[in-house]
Amino acid sequence: MATPKRRLPTGTVTFLFTDIEGSTRLTQALGASTYRKLLVLHNRLLRGSFEAHGGAERGMQGDSFLVVFRDARSAVAAAVEGQRALAGARWPAGATVRVRMGMHSGEAIRGADDYVGIDINRAARIAAAGRGGQVLVSDSTRALVERDLPAGASLRDLGRHRLKDLEQPEHLFQVIAEDLLADFPPLTTAEGLPGNLPIRLTSFVGREGELAELERLLGNARLLTLSGPGGTGKTSLAVELARRVHEQFPDGAWFVPLDAVADPDLVASAIVATVPLAEPGRRSPKQRLVEDLATRKLLLVLDNFEQVVEAAPLVGDLLRSCPDMRFVVTSRAILRITGEHEYEVAPLPVRGKADGAGLTPADSDAISPAVQLFAERARAVNSSFAITDENRGAVEEICARLDGLPLGIELAAARVNLLPPRAILVRLEQRLPLPGRATRDVPERQRTLDAAIAWSYELLDEAHRKLLRRLSVFVGGCRIEEAERVCGPAGELGVDPVDGLIDLADQSLVRREPSEEARVAMLETVKAFAHDRLGSDPDEPEILRRHRQAYRDLAESAAPHLTRIDQREWYRLLDREMDNVRAAIRNSIESGEPADGLRIAGAAWRHWVQRGLLREGDGLVSSLRASQAPADGRSRTLALIARGSIRYWLGSTTEAEQDYAAALATARASRDSELLGLALYNMAFMNLVRPEGREVLDEAITVLTLRGDAQSLAYAAWLRLTIAQGAGDVPAMRARALEALDLFREIGDVMYVGMCLGSLMFTVLRAKEPTPDELRQGLAWGVESLRYYYSVGDRAGSVVTLFGAARLLTAAGEIGAGIRARGAAEAVARQHRVQIPPSLAFQLGTAPADEARQHGMPEEEIERFAAEGASLSLEDAVLEVIALQDRLLRAIEDDTTRARVVQAFS
Repeated sequence: MATPKRRLPTGTVTFLFTDIEGSTRLTQALGASTYRKLLVLHNRLLRGSFEAHGGAERGMQGDSFLVVFRDARSAVAAAVEGQRALAGARWPAGATVRVRMGMHSGEAIRGADDYVGIDINRAARIAAAGRGGQVLVSDSTRALVERDLPAGASLRDLGRHRLKDLEQPEHLFQVIAEDLLADFPPLTTAEGLPGNLPIRLTSFVGREGELAELERLLGNARLLTLSGPGGTGKTSLAVELARRVHEQFPDGAWFVPLDAVADPDLVASAIVATVPLAEPGRRSPKQRLVEDLATRKLLLVLDNFEQVVEAAPLVGDLLRSCPDMRFVVTSRAILRITGEHEYEVAPLPVRGKADGAGLTPADSDAISPAVQLFAERARAVNSSFAITDENRGAVEEICARLDGLPLGIELAAARVNLLPPRAILVRLEQRLPLPGRATRDVPERQRTLDAAIAWSYELLDEAHRKLLRRLSVFVGGCRIEEAERVCGPAGELGVDPVDGLIDLADQSLVRREPSEEARVAMLETVKAFAHDRLGSDPDEPEILRRHRQAYRDLAESAAPHLTRIDQREWYRLLDREMDNVRAAIRNSIESGEPADGLRIAGAAWRHWVQRGLLREGDGLVSSLRASQAPADGRSRTLALIARGSIRYWLGSTTEAEQDYAAALATARASRDSELLGLALYNMAFMNLVRPEGREVLDEAITVLTLRGDAQSLAYAAWLRLTIAQGAGDVPAMRARALEALDLFREIGDVMYVGMCLGSLMFTVLRAKEPTPDELRQGLAWGVESLRYYYSVGDRAGSVVTLFGAARLLTAAGEIGAGIRARGAAEAVARQHRVQIPPSLAFQLGTAPADEARQHGMPEEEIERFAAEGASLSLEDAVLEVIALQDRLLRAIEDDTTRARVVQAFS
């Protein structure tokens, strides 16, 4: 059982970090069960020593302790006593357990329930540099304890050492004590191992999770390729990974930069020039590598391999000839050789929380890795810079504009000595260059983000450059089929579009998106670079035309499905492609060729209604309608119907009727019976708010019936139902609703199936004296309606039915549940921007809260029920209403309840 944590001390403290050397090897040798017994004994012995000297256990991870002491002497005494206890223990299965310990004294900065700051990490790095059984202390701990060491203890000066992640070397000392080992191999610091890893001049930010995963992968994969577009920080990540695993390679970790090597045949020479080898004799560079490294255990970091990717077979030969070698390769193109494990280096997250080490608590509160990087690099040029509530939004938007690319973020952050974040953001939004100069000691290709991308672009042949330029017309990515249609064909491109996409993905210039469908996308920075070059391409107008037509056809393919049983999948598809749909419409407007945009609007308007994009849809269609460029009458008629339907759902009844009337006039002129039937149907729908429109209703029914197809007959039946509703003829309403229900089920139109079921529920509730069986059937129809809408993802239908369900529950005596349902319906309507048309609002009747007041329910109770409902998600609200209605089906025979229902709905 773990010992409860002591209260964490503050002020100047000493942090003691411990961990078992070779714990992974021990676990494998002993087995998990025996190792657990060993770990229990280890924990008990060390905790006894720590507690005896006043240590407060800050936390334990695996076999590692971090303990905090108020004074350095107690920490040293606890470490010595702990090592003696470990040395004298009888370990399970005769195992030998060696624990390395490191300590550092510094200021204890509290943040929330824990410490923050670099001093904790410093203690961990000191311990990691030691050997099993060794106790190391920093110079600050030495200064506090050297005149007051425990009896029999002394300090041995080990000199200055550069530790992982720490910019400045650390002066280390070893605690020497009687009965303990005193002589150990050299410390496992960078100076103690062969290699040439670059010295880190800036802090490493935001990649701790990736490093842990890469360490795990490198334990199994001998060739690890870090891929990604320019600016993602592949080199920095590779060097940091090498630094952290350096001690596993007694023959060193070697960094070979290849950015200046243009000839693949010279890669072997570049490696030979870096790694110490035997005298060459008459051997070629490749022979020297294969022969001299055959028995070496070393790590080779090959940086910027993309421009010499034809040298990949050399790496394959070394993998086969040198079994103890490991390779980390950074490249925008994968090597495609046996044994390669690709790891795509993603941009830094722009939102979310990062490790706040090195930042003030205020800075690190909910800060993302991208923003943390910006803050640290900005402080390098302006020491007073800090993330504040005033500038955080601008910094986050800067990082988002730069796709979270570390290179772009560092370049932008370097400008804060001249421009505040808001001014930097404005320049990025306007695609203006940032003033100032990059540091001179980085390659030219890394001095601007465009240069980094241009480096990859110039490595492509013209066919792939053309494909990349054409892909830039897509917004938010695209499916493979649209990419083929817009960018191809192969004879025109010079490469098969699909093969070209695979090649560009291998070059890290496009990304394969995780999706049920094959989709690709580009980082916005890459897209902007390619789009700039498309602007000077004479093919641009043709590519934009193909893009418009591709999304016109997609919208028209989706339209018949938006009310069918498979509508959820089609709505999801339109959700994913909505940015492209918008771009196609905008291009129709800007190019003065509105025909395709009008057809898109005529097909996709239900998506705007379902997703609460009514104002956007109204504005787009209005802009298309304003164009005076030629467009066929059918396209303009369908667009008028689309805008009328959007305005109907907006509650703009007069404007909706005007659009429907204009559509009807153009449809009559077209002599297209299908178009006329559709225009008449929508105009007739206005009968719900204009009862005098019976003449249009009759004409619509006649035209639709004469057309005779299943959908027209179903629409005619629905219009006959609206006539019966207007007349209050309950038997006719029920007959017409059942007739329409059968027809809509036959064509698979689930939206109208839900509407018919809802109408059937209301026919029962409007009857003067419904029998218990009729009430049971009416409630069953209501539940089925709600299930239909929700199962296919129809948000608007679900919300409308929730409003009706609230009234039903209230009338049935479930007043609290009715208020909850109404609160949920209103909250979900706001969240999903669903509006109830006036033509449906009349069916909703008295609000449940008003009904509750009439029954004397206290106001605070009404408010509580409403608040509970408002907190429900759409799913929870639907499930709750269905459960309540199911229960009511079993209890509805009560005469009093039935009378209340009848009164409420008459």
